[in-house]
Amino acid sequence: MSLRESKKREEAEFPALFADKIETDWGMLFYMEENRDSYDGNHAFLYPERLKSLESALEEIKEFYISKGIRPSLYHPDKDGYFAENADVFAKCGYELSPYETHRVMLLAEENTLNENPELGIRELKNWNERLASDILLPSGEPLEIIPLKKMMESPASRVFAAFIGEKAVGYTNIHISAYGNTRFDYVVTAKDMRGKGVGGSIISHAADCCRKRALPCPWQWAGPSESLCHKAGFRESFVIPGGYANYTGRV
Repeated sequence: MSLRESKKREEAEFPALFADKIETDWGMLFYMEENRDSYDGNHAFLYPERLKSLESALEEIKEFYISKGIRPSLYHPDKDGYFAENADVFAKCGYELSPYETHRVMLLAEENTLNENPELGIRELKNWNERLASDILLPSGEPLEIIPLKKMMESPASRVFAAFIGEKAVGYTNIHISAYGNTRFDYVVTAKDMRGKGVGGSIISHAADCCRKRALPCPWQWAGPSESLCHKAGFRESFVIPGGYANYTGRV
């Protein structure tokens, strides 16, 4: 399996760490009945090469999610321009397409030049710590992220690195060691009152160094809000994959 293919497979299946999953002949259905507003936890993913009829699959997706009180949604498959090429079919079935976009993948390829803040205590959490919720997620208005994070921590292939000042949690990130031979970094989440104070960079630096010391396979992440920090930690842009989504616009 190529490097790009391994990343593609990991990203497509990553939501199964925190959401329920149903596999079909043409792809996957992810859902979280306890968190119906989560995009990552509630969407379908298509493998175009497996499809016999896109229209039939879209109808199946619509019926499944509506039966659970969830708005039907799909993430763009790893086939460049697929949504645009089939825009008439999506429109016929009641789906609205987001503007086309690409997601840039960064690989850990160079030396880490970030320095950790010595005032932070950064450690790997083996079990759920309620301070992640009370100090970070709840004050930031992100209560729906609590359940997914708890579920990810239950996976033996996940690692959560959290920063503390005393007993107060001020930031965290999680990584997932994929069955497909790569290690996926998630975004860094920083406490609302600690943003811009070097917490994110310290966490990225710590996690990147741990990956190297443990020889974890091919660490990578998306280029995003922390791109400049990730670059200093040694991540470099490697390739892009297509992005975007399709949302059902009818009544749910």
